[in-house]
Formats: sequence, structure tokens, C-alpha cells
Amino acid sequence: MPSAKEISGTASEYVAHPGIQRTNSLISLNYWWPKMRETIEQYIRRCDPCQRRKESREMIAPLVDVEEPEIPCEVTSMHITDPYPTTPRGNKYLLTFIDHLTKYVEAFPIPDHTAETCARV
Repeated sequence: MPSAKEISGTASEYVAHPGIQRTNSLISLNYWWPKMRETIEQYIRRCDPCQRRKESREMIAPLVDVEEPEIPCEVTSMHITDPYPTTPRGNKYLLTFIDHLTKYVEAFPIPDHTAETCARV
């Protein structure tokens, strides 16, 4: 059976602080000292195990190979720009198609950005 020291040593390898706000709230239930919040914040920001385990909340898109077109219209993209002032014909969006090889662009005014409207264009 492992000793208490072995258990606590092992557990501390996998435990991190619950964050600055939560740690401050927990400690302030029983303690107070001048500049307590700053002290807690500095301690947690300098805690090496916490910083190593902290998950990044930033989404990183995976890298993929870029398709290089060999003939016109092999790779195209479509984009709808935000609403503009409504035209006399009732259009307020702009649908653009771009050919990646030639950089040729076509733009079409459209009244809405539904799938049916885009398919019709």
C-alpha cells in the first residue's frame, strides 16, 4: 500500500489550481491580507505545473494541402457579402464567384442569401 506522501506527490502531479477567480473566492472565505488578489494572481500565473497543463482555448485549424488548379474553373470559391442598401429591384446582397487560376470574378446582386437563390444564380 502506498504511503500518504506517495499519494499526495502523485496527486499533485495531476492537480491544477481552479483559476484565479475561483482560488481567490475559496481563499477569501477564511483569509484576508493586503493585496490578496494580486498575490494569488501572481502565484497562479507563476505556477509551472498549472501553466504546463493549462489547455489553450484557441482553435487551431489543421494545415491542409492547397489545391493548385491546372485549368480555369477547376477550383472556384463563392462568397456572399453583407447587406447593402436595397436596390430598386429589391437586391441587398452581392454573390461573387472567383476562379482561383485566372482570378476572374463574377458578381451578382441577389435579394436574399438562401440556398435556392444562390443555386438559381
